[in-house]
Amino acid sequence: MTDGANADALVGTWRLVSCALYDGDRVNHPYGANPTGFLTYTPDGHMAVMFGDPNRPPLDNPDWRQNTDGDVAAAARVFIAYCGTYALRDSEVSHHVAFSLTPNWIGQTLTRRVVLDGNTLVLATPKMLVDGRTQTATLTWQRVE
Repeated sequence: MTDGANADALVGTWRLVSCALYDGDRVNHPYGANPTGFLTYTPDGHMAVMFGDPNRPPLDNPDWRQNTDGDVAAAARVFIAYCGTYALRDSEVSHHVAFSLTPNWIGQTLTRRVVLDGNTLVLATPKMLVDGRTQTATLTWQRVE
């Protein structure tokens, strides 16, 4: 297993395998046991990620804006999406967020510890507040061939 990677090793598309939140001895899977999503790193330094719980209930109306605020909020609560640029330094990748489902992340830099093992990429967040508790997240990705 290699800590870190060179930027070329990250380039490509990755499929989400698992997402776990750790709070001491407790482990939570906020996007379900089998989350789905993709992460893409381009050679010119751009990135985009989206993932969530594949078991989100469908909305009643195919017109997104015609659904209730509660239904839209429930769908968004178990979904993450953002894009921007990235930089890799040592064993950390920094995502410089240009646009996001979470407006507070726009203009922010989200740093992730990188562990790359062949076609498996593990990104780990620093401690952060989630659901009122300080937790870390570990996301495991498989390269899409």
